Amino acid sequence: MRDSQQLALKQFVYEPVGDVEQYPGDYPMGLCLGRSGKDLYYSQPGWARVMKKDLETGIVSQVAGFGGGGYLLNQLNSPIGLFVDASDALYVCDRNNHRVVRYDAGSNSCIVVAGGNGQGSDSTQLNNPWSIWVDDLKNVFVCDADNHRIQRWAPGASYGVTVAGGNGSGSGLNQFTYPLTMVMDKQGWMYITDHSNHRIMRWWPGASSGQIVAGGNGAGDRTDQLYYPIDIKIDGSGALYISERNNHRIVRWSKGARAGELIAGGQGAGAAATQLNAPHCFAIAPDGKLYVADQANYRIIRYFHYGIDSSRFNPQRGGNYRARVYYRNGCYAESNPVHVGNLDTTLLGFGFSRIVAFNDFENNCSGWSTNDRFGFYGT
Repeated sequence: MRDSQQLALKQFVYEPVGDVEQYPGDYPMGLCLGRSGKDLYYSQPGWARVMKKDLETGIVSQVAGFGGGGYLLNQLNSPIGLFVDASDALYVCDRNNHRVVRYDAGSNSCIVVAGGNGQGSDSTQLNNPWSIWVDDLKNVFVCDADNHRIQRWAPGASYGVTVAGGNGSGSGLNQFTYPLTMVMDKQGWMYITDHSNHRIMRWWPGASSGQIVAGGNGAGDRTDQLYYPIDIKIDGSGALYISERNNHRIVRWSKGARAGELIAGGQGAGAAATQLNAPHCFAIAPDGKLYVADQANYRIIRYFHYGIDSSRFNPQRGGNYRARVYYRNGCYAESNPVHVGNLDTTLLGFGFSRIVAFNDFENNCSGWSTNDRFGFYGT
């Protein structure tokens, strides 16, 4: 089988599992992975600290905010966005101190790399910054949320330069209304969550305006809409992954698509295994695992992914078929229907769109063409 065909056969689905971290008393908001993919960093604004969990050993340790809440260099005040660079330095958006700080590996105190000159809109100031992105040259891009702009701070600079927005709050193509997070692709394009305009903007640093690449059709839960997008990631194909606070879901927009597809959540607000409640930041590990700061549920939830190999599917007659993947927690993911005509399944691809609660595995699995944890059935 050619590699291109093999890739077409494998679709990713995410499995909510029992590996859920509970945070009573304060919710996790910012979240990122270290460069190796084995360390998970998360911010707890109410506790004014950043924690790290070693995903191999399970050990949790504090890595920032050792002095508690405050403005000193060993303190934080409502930290949100996080970023870890290639040298394992940790950057923290210290929101209520209106600054971005950097903790070098092993250090208990920080260095101010952006802002820190009080709340304001001057080039030396920030106003409730929400998240950061650091490029390979260590330029720090700041989502300066309440100034409705993206600022770039060069290494060692005492001021920032506006590279997107900065034209007041609004819905024009040269404006944002609370830009919260951004990601940069390999070519240098920025993708920015324009939170209260319910859209994602693509912007070249320094350009006078951007373009809408997802949402922009008003707030709502249709597949072509977003509802208060929070975080964003991009993969090698150019697909965007977006968390939506008020739709309680993670969606994926393929490059050039006019609508998104559901990845996780989307079952209404709740704490069940199939649900999210105001998801904020998230991270996708190199092995495909998805980690979500499920804010209003006071937890971080992990999803696995599985590939479906339709070469093991041997229908006895033509028709429409779906695939299901069963999980340890009593749920299954159900695919979109695929039509089988001449029983040639070589190029079948089962694209998964939802995760469904399911608690009667044995009785409902009988008579199917099954293999281990997944099965196929006619519709």
